[in-house]
Amino acid sequence: MTNERATRSWAGLTAVLALHNLEEWARDLPAWTAIHTPVPELVHASLYSGFTFGLILVSVVPVIVAVGARRLVPKHEPLLLAVFAWVLVANATWHIALSLLSWTLMPGLFTSLGLLLPVSLRVIWASPSRYRNGWIILWAVIVMIAVTLITLILSVLAVTFG
Repeated sequence: MTNERATRSWAGLTAVLALHNLEEWARDLPAWTAIHTPVPELVHASLYSGFTFGLILVSVVPVIVAVGARRLVPKHEPLLLAVFAWVLVANATWHIALSLLSWTLMPGLFTSLGLLLPVSLRVIWASPSRYRNGWIILWAVIVMIAVTLITLILSVLAVTFG
């Protein structure tokens, strides 16, 4: 992957993630979650209070990772880029699945279908074939779960102590 293509890929992925997060915020994902999922009330209250902070966090961290990958570990940049793209595919799949299970339009569904999937799959398709296997997908799912839990914990802490 050329430097120019990698730059465009990082920029595209971080931009569509930011737009996706904006849709989740504008369409009030915490309210949808309270109605359509069995989230405990304490978690819901913390999620709702720290939601904006969490969205900002998950929008900014990928930019930091992109810059770090480009400057600090350029040898592993294609791998990090592929994992990030797979994380976005997993996120989009989650939105689609929950929308189908709840038979409602989950906030984030439109950008999942219109932006996350097409842009992420294009980046994945352009990446080396060794980054299109089950292990990379497994790592992406683990990263997505970890990021979700860390963001939730940081959001709760921000609300509790902020």
